[in-house]
Amino acid sequence: MNNKTKALSNGTWVCQAHKGFRSKGLFFGDNPLNFPTPILYVQLSISALLTSFLQFILNPLGESAFASQMLVGIILGPSVLGGGNAFADTVFPMKSFYISETFAFFGVMFFLFLVGVKMDISVVKQTGRKALVIGISAFFVPLILNMGFAFVLQRTVTMEPKLHESIIIIAAFQCMSSFHVIACLLADLKLLNSEIGRLAVSSSMVSGVLSFALLTLATTVRQSSIGRSNFSLPFMGISMFCMFILTVYIMRPIMLWMVAQTHKGKPFKDSYICYVFIMVMSCSLIGEVMGLHFMLGPMILGLAVPEGPPLGSALVEKLDSYISLILLPSYFVFSAARINLSLIKMKTVWVVELLTVSSFCGKLIGTVVPSLYCKMPAVDAFSLGFIMSAQGIIDVITLQHGLLLNNPLVSWLYQHLSQLQS
Repeated sequence: MNNKTKALSNGTWVCQAHKGFRSKGLFFGDNPLNFPTPILYVQLSISALLTSFLQFILNPLGESAFASQMLVGIILGPSVLGGGNAFADTVFPMKSFYISETFAFFGVMFFLFLVGVKMDISVVKQTGRKALVIGISAFFVPLILNMGFAFVLQRTVTMEPKLHESIIIIAAFQCMSSFHVIACLLADLKLLNSEIGRLAVSSSMVSGVLSFALLTLATTVRQSSIGRSNFSLPFMGISMFCMFILTVYIMRPIMLWMVAQTHKGKPFKDSYICYVFIMVMSCSLIGEVMGLHFMLGPMILGLAVPEGPPLGSALVEKLDSYISLILLPSYFVFSAARINLSLIKMKTVWVVELLTVSSFCGKLIGTVVPSLYCKMPAVDAFSLGFIMSAQGIIDVITLQHGLLLNNPLVSWLYQHLSQLQS
């Protein structure tokens, strides 16, 4: 593992002399790539251009944007081009990561907000009981199957100590789902407004809420275990409830008032757009202050935005291209900077791959069986199963946030699972 990958993985930073953020230029003897601001521009440009190029190649093959973004992250990461060579030291030096990663997370925050803006929650009511049954089944079936399989592997297969401790958590994470991922996939495949697309979005909303609740509970338990107060867990639960109330009953009415103040056919005021941006950043800040994930607030706020024109369409028009094409690719680059594929051991790979296959089969069974029970055609049922098995950017964020779930929580889950089995 090179020093950069090790430092990023351990959260270690090396102090360096501060030369300012901007260079004076080549004609004054400064190398622009020795300063954070020019390096940021270069990094954003390279990641955006390479992502667009790969997307141009992969789109005819039916691949989603997520595939090209992940490939760019791997290519520019330590596994390929960023492995401690002149290119990595020049374009992706350690001193640039603090600023560049902030921009990347800023882009992800607004991207998840925009995905929520594009969603129409009313589709859940239209699909009704079928989506509810499929969503619940698509969550519990793979979770029970995969965690049970992981428990068997933990007891019967010899593996590395770290994998042995975390295999239950890995199995649980692989079963998580998100309607953000499903919505992005369907949008890329031009299926978002189709009948199966609406059913997939509705079902993924149900399973996504359950997945998010489980993840939030696990993270909250872990964070409260390292808190200074014994009341950390209930306080975080109350904080989450307060954020929901703030978003739905205060911020949403404000946005509805903005819509009412905009006459039909008139453009939405830029000042109103600015106020919405402030709401997004405020929700993120509140989440961080309360100990929640900083992306939780923007995700909820995006769903609370009144769909369609004038507000929803104005936000998408102003933000979509810049966020999706410029800032978002950089997130995958900095996420991949923590990954070096050459260090992966095959003994670990096959165990994780078994869990991946088990999770996929669980999601497929959990979706297809209730779909057939609801008298869907077999082709549509299997198509829905494959769609519900998709993973994307939310899963990357979840796995990164899962670094908080270290040994104490794993031990806690392990003890309780052992008690249940006995």
